[in-house]
Amino acid sequence: MRLWFDVQALQGPFFERGIQRYVRAVATELERRGAPVEGFGLNPSQRAPYSEHGPVSRSTLLRPATATALRDAAAAHPDLVYLCGSAFEGFTPIQNLWPNALVAPGLPVSSIVYDTIPFRRPAEFQATAERRSFYGARRLLLKRADQFLAISESTAHELVEDLDVDPSRVHVIGCGVDARFVPAADPEAVRARLLADLPALRFPFLLYVGGFQPQKNVEGLLDAYARLDPALRGEHQLVVGGNVPPLLRQAWGERTEELGIADQVVFTGLVDDDTLVRLYQATRLMVFPSLHEGFGLPVAEAAACGAPALSSDTSSLPEVIGWAPATFDPTDPTAIAAAIERALTDDSFATALRAACAEAATRHRWERVVDRLLEATARLAGPVAGRSTPVAPKRLAVVGPTVKSTLARLVDLGRDYPGWSVDVFAGAGRTDPSQRIVHPLRSFVRTAEPQLYDDVVVLPGTDLPTRVGVDAAG
Repeated sequence: MRLWFDVQALQGPFFERGIQRYVRAVATELERRGAPVEGFGLNPSQRAPYSEHGPVSRSTLLRPATATALRDAAAAHPDLVYLCGSAFEGFTPIQNLWPNALVAPGLPVSSIVYDTIPFRRPAEFQATAERRSFYGARRLLLKRADQFLAISESTAHELVEDLDVDPSRVHVIGCGVDARFVPAADPEAVRARLLADLPALRFPFLLYVGGFQPQKNVEGLLDAYARLDPALRGEHQLVVGGNVPPLLRQAWGERTEELGIADQVVFTGLVDDDTLVRLYQATRLMVFPSLHEGFGLPVAEAAACGAPALSSDTSSLPEVIGWAPATFDPTDPTAIAAAIERALTDDSFATALRAACAEAATRHRWERVVDRLLEATARLAGPVAGRSTPVAPKRLAVVGPTVKSTLARLVDLGRDYPGWSVDVFAGAGRTDPSQRIVHPLRSFVRTAEPQLYDDVVVLPGTDLPTRVGVDAAG
């Protein structure tokens, strides 16, 4: 079995988010162990991966996912499996997400799935027609996969319930924590560096790290913090880490003023990974009040750094620590406050919490994730899975100034490209009596990227956008 790993999630601007961290970590581990990877596939119409992704951004396995590259890989390796890092990237046209669907339709597809939150919380994620169209298209795309790799048991259940997926096609591979997340070797040095980087910080402090979407429930955490005993709150600053949009940051600031806790809450903004590790290492208690998560990576990262961590009792979060007393009802600020107070004041509970977190840290490793991933994807490869079509015909795009002149050239082109599948783009487009569909010229590049074709013939007199990036042929 060989893998073509679609890593285009690393080409977007959000290098600090969970999906990007997951794809980066899996790619890093696959390359580290010399796994059978044919290539790390990139969207050819997007920029190269950001350097913040580390060694993966410079990997010799990076390949543009062009029609020719995928066709050659599928032809050379009958046991090739297409592994999609994420089916929910925002790139357009959508055909670029899984180009194999057009190039090699019999190629088995396995997709990593993080959660089904957009479908469970449509009011937040699908509030506009544009967003409904976005998620509707990606839902249809995702359902075309032959196999689903869920990052938690909770996500696996959601796939079956929300997408009506056959449970036999779902495999739980879990989530891991990078090796840099470890307890502090020199706690005093960690504290000193944090004070230098974040002068507003005071010790001891409570910590939240994560996103800003409504389901993250940061407002609920602020309300809970305000309900702590004043003396206890006075001793423990609340640190909120993460890249928060300015308007939301202003709203949260106003909320802390209303609650009377503005001088006790620090918003760090986006921090680099080294600072993130130090925050985990130095915190008295990590609190993660999210309403819904595919896994809850910050909880696992905090535990790996030796921090005690509390989280919600919803969705996947109870799986992370695996100890029910470490969870709370995130919809009840009083319950959150009670859990925090217990962790800070009950010594026996605090000891048991630290032990549970230390044990959990041994379970969430990328080595184990990739072991499960390779075991699952191997089931798709070879003669058992087979291909409904060995390899699709090569694809040719013919682009011309008018429908009539372009169709007139097809006879000649047929001799030069025997057996090829041909898409025609010309003028305003139309369907002729022979049912040859001619797509409007303006749709080329907008909805059909040149890189999805094995060749492109651009006829003289055709006015195309400069970004087409293909060689014209007469």
